[in-house]
Amino acid sequence: MSTSSSPPASPRSPARSNAAKRLPELFARETQLFGWQGLTAITPQDWTLRSFSGAHNKGNLRLVDDDGLRLEILWEKPRAGADVAKSIEVFLSGLEKEAKKKKKAFRRADHPHLVDKKGRNRPQLVNFGWIGEADDPTASQGWGSAWECGQCGRVVVAHVVGRRGEATGKVQRLAGEVLSSLECHGSGGWETWSVFGLRLEVPEEFQLGRAKLLTGRLEIEWLRATKVSSLLPVPIWLKRDQRIAVQRVSAANVLLEQEPLEDWIVRTLSHADKKRRYQPPQSTSIHNHKAWVRSGGPRDLRLRVAQWIATRWLKKVGPAIEMRVWHCEQSNKIFVLENEVVPANAHVPVDVLDSLSCH
Repeated sequence: MSTSSSPPASPRSPARSNAAKRLPELFARETQLFGWQGLTAITPQDWTLRSFSGAHNKGNLRLVDDDGLRLEILWEKPRAGADVAKSIEVFLSGLEKEAKKKKKAFRRADHPHLVDKKGRNRPQLVNFGWIGEADDPTASQGWGSAWECGQCGRVVVAHVVGRRGEATGKVQRLAGEVLSSLECHGSGGWETWSVFGLRLEVPEEFQLGRAKLLTGRLEIEWLRATKVSSLLPVPIWLKRDQRIAVQRVSAANVLLEQEPLEDWIVRTLSHADKKRRYQPPQSTSIHNHKAWVRSGGPRDLRLRVAQWIATRWLKKVGPAIEMRVWHCEQSNKIFVLENEVVPANAHVPVDVLDSLSCH
């Protein structure tokens, strides 16, 4: 008796396709890329930056949802040798002291395999956990990891916080997903900044100068100190820090209801800047939106004279000041990108602009 067998399933057959398809994670939800001070992580969409402090070498931040703290990250670049275990001890001791002050339970807990140290090439990575009051509506448990980065030199300590009614296993799984995505430095000399839907790339040599994260308005400024030789006579204006700044203003349709964008630029942005003055706006296009670009210079007369002398007689060209403004109808927001960079870095504002998505 002869037998026959069915031909193997083709690569496009439903059975083969279903077997190869990666199914979603158990607690998957809509996510976002968060980025701040060289740190990036994939987090749930509803986690937002509540507080931040410090600088690139040492600082901390907290992300929250509607009910309270969800992710806390601390980092520092130690002057002496790093001790990850000690950093965790200091962190947990602080949480324990705070709980004792509030007369709440707190104990350190055995932890599961949250983050794989081998896969992340972080041999010093240590996972940790803690358990607090079971009925605490904001923070009943936390699961985290810490490591020293051989590239950026920072020690990072981070934990995801669970609250009353959430199963331990669920919080651990969520912590594993978030912390496995956490990176502590950028690549190629650039860092990703992503907060409240605003995302752009900035050179790592530009350090955060100031940030105002207000409802309906974001303002972030980065500065790079201009290095000059102390042995040479240098005009004062050449010592100004190089600068990149971005603003995002919501409800553009309301702001522009009574005046065109170019008039709004002159009325609001020009008057608010006490250090610079700009030429009239010139029409251009940015990300397929009608936009305006303005060239400027120092507002202080003494600096303008020093700039003229240095350019005319010393042949030293200082930072070029520019402002680009456009209205994205799709997101209903106004975007402002300002830059003050030396000629050698003229490509930086263009690259930053290319990385900035307005919707």
